[in-house]
Amino acid sequence: MILDCFWIFYISALNRRERRPHADDERCRLREKWSPTYICVGNPVVVGCGNVTSRLLGEKQYRYKKEEVLAALTASGDLVREEQAIYAKQGEFTYDDYIKLPEEPGYRYEVLNGFLVKEPLPLLQHQRVSRELGYQLKTFFDGFDPKGEIFYSPIDVTLGDHNVVQPDILFVSSNRREIMRKERINGPCDLVVEILTPSSRRKDRLKKMEIYRKVGIPHYWIVDPDEKILEAYQLRGENYLLVFTGGPEDEFAHPEFPGLKLDLGKIFYNPDLD
Repeated sequence: MILDCFWIFYISALNRRERRPHADDERCRLREKWSPTYICVGNPVVVGCGNVTSRLLGEKQYRYKKEEVLAALTASGDLVREEQAIYAKQGEFTYDDYIKLPEEPGYRYEVLNGFLVKEPLPLLQHQRVSRELGYQLKTFFDGFDPKGEIFYSPIDVTLGDHNVVQPDILFVSSNRREIMRKERINGPCDLVVEILTPSSRRKDRLKKMEIYRKVGIPHYWIVDPDEKILEAYQLRGENYLLVFTGGPEDEFAHPEFPGLKLDLGKIFYNPDLD
């Protein structure tokens, strides 16, 4: 069913409109200055922007042929059709679907329990924290488990058919090297670190934590650059137990990694604030 009226931004590429504004009509000039371009099929509508309310459509301004507009919007390769196809699979996404997604600058994708999740790329302080924490962890694991490896996002980790994640930092021990593939990590690693962003807080603390728990990842750490807190969880039985929480003034200690002395002051250092 097609609604009587629908709007699409930025339609200049269609080149199908007949526009007849009056050059001395103040309302037309205000509309051009403040209002985005719309398509409307059916009855004219009245919209407002700021203190200006303009009657966008009328016999003397815009006229469209409904069939031509619909044909343009459903043409092969059209963005509207493409996004509808992508999100129609929500709840059923697999790794095969994931690798077919088009790249979009400024964003990254994950698949959580079959649902496609899109979020902005991390901010600068997030990358500073990741860089310093990753360096300190690599220094430790080079001695603790020389044949193990540290990896950094972006790297795909597949955890079953319907989960594709990109942890900020992960460690694969020498005992799990078989999960390494040429193009991804296929299976649960030993340690996953997620560094929170404004858009990922709920996802990392709830959805991804539950996924990591179910697949049996032994160690899950959550790092909050804003609050300057590191939380280290360890899987005990079927649940994660918080074994450490602290910030720049605290001394890090972990029961499974004796000798790991993280300098949390350096990890959370922000040259813009500190």
